[in-house]
Amino acid sequence: MQLDNDINEIKNLLKGLNTVLKPQKDIVLNDFITIWLNNFKKPNIKRSTLDFYIRAIRCNITSTIGKFKVQDITTLQIQQLLNKMLVQGKSRQTATIYNLLHQIFECCIDNGYLFKSPMRGVLIPKHKRKNGEALTFDEEKHLLLSIRNTRYENILKFILWTGCRIHESVLLRYCDIDNANKTLTIRSTKSKGLKDGEYIVRTMPLFSNLETILPKGSNSSHKVFKIGLCRMRTYFKKILPNHKIHDLRHTFITRCVERGINVRVIAKWVGHKTLSVTNDIYTHILQDFEKKQAQLFESGIKDGKE
Repeated sequence: MQLDNDINEIKNLLKGLNTVLKPQKDIVLNDFITIWLNNFKKPNIKRSTLDFYIRAIRCNITSTIGKFKVQDITTLQIQQLLNKMLVQGKSRQTATIYNLLHQIFECCIDNGYLFKSPMRGVLIPKHKRKNGEALTFDEEKHLLLSIRNTRYENILKFILWTGCRIHESVLLRYCDIDNANKTLTIRSTKSKGLKDGEYIVRTMPLFSNLETILPKGSNSSHKVFKIGLCRMRTYFKKILPNHKIHDLRHTFITRCVERGINVRVIAKWVGHKTLSVTNDIYTHILQDFEKKQAQLFESGIKDGKE
């Protein structure tokens, strides 16, 4: 008799465990993200990092799962979102969004909005760093024709003709343009240990083609380019689906190599911390360039025989 009572008690306990509990608080994911950014991230990270998070969220979460209540978002929805990003070639952003969502949903649990994170069970392949790939001359020509008279023309030409990183380009100010001495001051946040508002500064030549797309320098600290980066990336992908904007930087380095510019000079212009980084890219480009030159020579031999 006692055994039957114990069995029934265990059954009732199991039924209770199988009951789906619902949190007492309702909130849309976009609203919680705002709370999370302002209260848990903003006080503890650099402004540039915060801006990076905001851009990534705005591009990939706000108009997708961000519109749903946090308790209604499923593991499948998140997996489908990340899979779609991977198909679009956003491997690095996919890893970023995965990490951000993990932190966000854990914070939801800590603050009583969820009992279980939908991130449990979500699979994400590790981001594999891929070296940039320079545009061919035909691709470069196609790009320049496609961006003519658009809002993105000048900034994309600037990246292509200076090898600057995207964040360096949007940091360019009027006071960084020195027409008298034909130089540009480039500000970069790509360095560990920098505090908010601090930059690594370098100079490079103000080439004649740059003077056709840049305003005259002045004492103003206003930024030259005021562009939405997410939309620019989307726009660029429509023109060159197999490339990313960072490949314009690689294209600049490639053109420098092809024109015989010293590797140390290239490293200084593009802001590589160590010469080994430039050497790795330089060697790879030089090998490809030599192969193409060998093919030209080989075709000359065949033409001569004919």
